[in-house]
Parts: sequence; C-alpha cells; structure tokens
Amino acid sequence: MDRRYVPGTYTCYHFAAEVWKDLTSIDLSAEIHDIFANVHLSKEHVKRFHILATPVSPCLVVMQRGRTVPHIGVYKDGGILHIHGHGVEYQNVPTATRGFPYVRYFTCKN
Repeated sequence: MDRRYVPGTYTCYHFAAEVWKDLTSIDLSAEIHDIFANVHLSKEHVKRFHILATPVSPCLVVMQRGRTVPHIGVYKDGGILHIHGHGVEYQNVPTATRGFPYVRYFTCKN
C-alpha cells in the first residue's frame, strides 16, 4: 500500500501485476503491459485470460473509456485495489469503476 503512481514508470498495470503475483504467485507483468501498449485485448491475450461475467476473488478488473488506454485493478473480497495519481485505494466496485463505461473481469488461465 506504500506504492506511488509515477507516470511511465510505475502505473496501474505495474501495481496490478505486483498485487496479482503476491496473491497468486503468477507473474503477469508482460501480459498486462501488452494490454496497455495495444489498448485492446488481442487473440493472444484472450488465450491467456478467461473473461468472467461477474467478479471472483481475486480477478483482474479492466476499466476503460472508449478506445483509451484502460485502467486496471485487482478485485479482492468485494472491492477493487488499484493505484492512480492520488495513490493506492481499495474501493467498492461502484466507486472504483465510476466514470468507466466498460468494465470487464478476467482471471488467468493456468
């Protein structure tokens, strides 16, 4: 929770990958970075992730406004843990996803 958002250096995708690895022991750094670099999910991403209709703990939460770079967090125990310019926050789903018309939940295929 002591992490700081640094544009271009430590962003929400770095934080989400770090949290995911801590919770599951699976390193998704490269996959999460690719999602942000490409702004959308490619066929390769779909092969690596399973899209969920509703969140399960833990899962990745991808929040997006149109075709902009998505924001990402980790759903855990009813809330979303994510980082932004104001720091790390653990918020309920409606608060964390406010302003994002596209919200999708993913888990990693083993």
